[in-house]
Amino acid sequence: MKKLPLLLALVLLAGCAGAPPGDLVPSGFAPGALMSAPGVSGATPPLDEPSDGTGEALRDPRVTLTISAVGDCTLGNSPARDNAAGSYIHTFNRLGQDYDYFLRNVRRIFEDDDLTVANLEIPLTDATEEREAEFRFRGRPDFYKILSGSSVEAVNLANNHTMDLLQQGYDDTKANLELGGVLYVEDGKCTFYETKGFKIGLISFCYNYSQALAALRRVRGECDLVIIIMHAGTAYSYRPHSVQIANARAMIDAGADAVIGHHPHVLQGLEFYKGRYIAYSLGNFSYGGHSNPPDYDTMILRLKFTFEDGVLLPELNDFEVVPCSVSSITAANNYQPTPLKGAEIERFVAKFNEFSDVKIDGKISAHSYSP
Repeated sequence: MKKLPLLLALVLLAGCAGAPPGDLVPSGFAPGALMSAPGVSGATPPLDEPSDGTGEALRDPRVTLTISAVGDCTLGNSPARDNAAGSYIHTFNRLGQDYDYFLRNVRRIFEDDDLTVANLEIPLTDATEEREAEFRFRGRPDFYKILSGSSVEAVNLANNHTMDLLQQGYDDTKANLELGGVLYVEDGKCTFYETKGFKIGLISFCYNYSQALAALRRVRGECDLVIIIMHAGTAYSYRPHSVQIANARAMIDAGADAVIGHHPHVLQGLEFYKGRYIAYSLGNFSYGGHSNPPDYDTMILRLKFTFEDGVLLPELNDFEVVPCSVSSITAANNYQPTPLKGAEIERFVAKFNEFSDVKIDGKISAHSYSP
């Protein structure tokens, strides 16, 4: 069933910029650069849920919320490669500027949940002034349509490429996402999303771990769920760094209901810590940063939270996985993530179980077996 984003993006501003000692910070970007950005993301559509006459939305006695999470969505390429054969933007133009192309093979999965969250690791802008870094990416301003047209309700902006086109690019990205009704989560801040009468807090961090932790403590009491989005780790490592582990666990200790991570460009394992799930890295997804990445494996993580009479039942926290490739072909990356089938699912499960504390046997989503 197609889901509808119901309301509100309210971003809580936090106090100090920069990464405190002990935070794991990806290289190549000055800490604190994001904090000059103002703090409101998205619009506030009207509620369309049934009411009990007092304005309060009605709830079923037992409700399960499904949240889909995916990794790096780099919806573009290096600005110098816009016209290069096989690049993301060249592919878009070659296919007649079809916004639906990139997420076509996973759209039905995103439609069959209550919230889809992706890591948007690229500015969507026409800006031309670039920061100094080895790798810089830029997507078209209208590429928000790739997300909004495929039921992606929220994206993370707390990552090491969001400022590739400096402040202008960052401001343009937020404005363009708002045009498409896509919520965004900024570094060290919280964005709210409501569905089925439940309030979900999304808090992210890349450079501002302490601010994210403070935001979590501040909003925990007003949210039914709080999900932490963590951008950290060592590139192309299948196992989390010790600081990744410490920071993720600290978020659970402070009241988070789950932590989802990315940055290493490959999958890392799942951990079940104090009754909550931590996904250390969801790898790449629709990833324009590499036309032939060394690892094509990725996945859609579907977290499930069950409430009874409005109260979360943490003992019923669960998940399922949709194993995917970042490409629908094997010869190169065509930027079209696609669910794996048959023997490839078995290969994926065996590989993932080698580096994951939580094994995924029996956790493969029915979506993997549907036509």
